[in-house]
Amino acid sequence: MAVLLGGCIPFLGDDEQDGVSPTPSPTITIIRPSPTAVAEPKAPPASESTYVVQSGDFLSTIADKYPGVTWQDIAKANNLQDPYPLSVGQELIIPPPPGQEPTPTPAGPTVVQTPVPKN
Repeated sequence: MAVLLGGCIPFLGDDEQDGVSPTPSPTITIIRPSPTAVAEPKAPPASESTYVVQSGDFLSTIADKYPGVTWQDIAKANNLQDPYPLSVGQELIIPPPPGQEPTPTPAGPTVVQTPVPKN
């Protein structure tokens, strides 16, 4: 921090002219985004969805409607225990298929303070 302030504080030596001190130069803050390579996903990230149980549904028949999701995935997402009871009208969470979980958002721009000399 002392290095940044060193260029902004006037030198107060013995050779002041006419008793006037030089004016400090202003500091300008420049915001530059950091270069971040972001890989494009092959398919849009899937998010969990819900399904309302219909008459005649089984975990396996529900899983068949969601490619890549097994009946075990649905049972685990809903904390269902064997014998996996289902009720008509019950709302089940359908997790995204493995490998299609949402990806984290990359970090934003960084702030760099650079003193700019005034001519």
